[in-house]
Amino acid sequence: MNQMSNYILIVLFLGLAIWQGVGYFRTKGKITIYDKLWSGTRILFVAAAILGAATLLVYTGPIEFIRILSMLLCVVSYLLCRDGIGDEGVCVNGSFYPYGTVRAYDFQQEKKSFFAVFTVNEPGSSKNGNYNININFDLKDEEAVKALLKKRIGKKYTRMKVKR
Repeated sequence: MNQMSNYILIVLFLGLAIWQGVGYFRTKGKITIYDKLWSGTRILFVAAAILGAATLLVYTGPIEFIRILSMLLCVVSYLLCRDGIGDEGVCVNGSFYPYGTVRAYDFQQEKKSFFAVFTVNEPGSSKNGNYNININFDLKDEEAVKALLKKRIGKKYTRMKVKR
């Protein structure tokens, strides 16, 4: 890998790490019921981090070390940024959506997971657009999620065709 591509990757990974870190601090303390910890996406990020760290066996220069370190920082910041619901609203990918912006919500249970779907006003849009959010929860949190949402936004429950 040449120097220019290393510099580009370092800037890219550090930018993503900062973006996820800001999202983490923006939603920190607002989540009371977290999403499922290990999803397919999280497992793929960990696998990419392991494979990226393994490239140190081939490339041993200082710039490669900085590239790997920035990539690992990006992965760690992604893993820290969790989705979930709280007393004030819904948190997804470092963004917070107050319950006032939720137009409708629904639930669906699968074999080992339970997920909630929220339709919120599209962020930053002057139109009345919809933005759908899916959050996977552990099956053991099903009753707590239903109770919290019924308490906070019970009137907005709408039976939707939930697609995953």
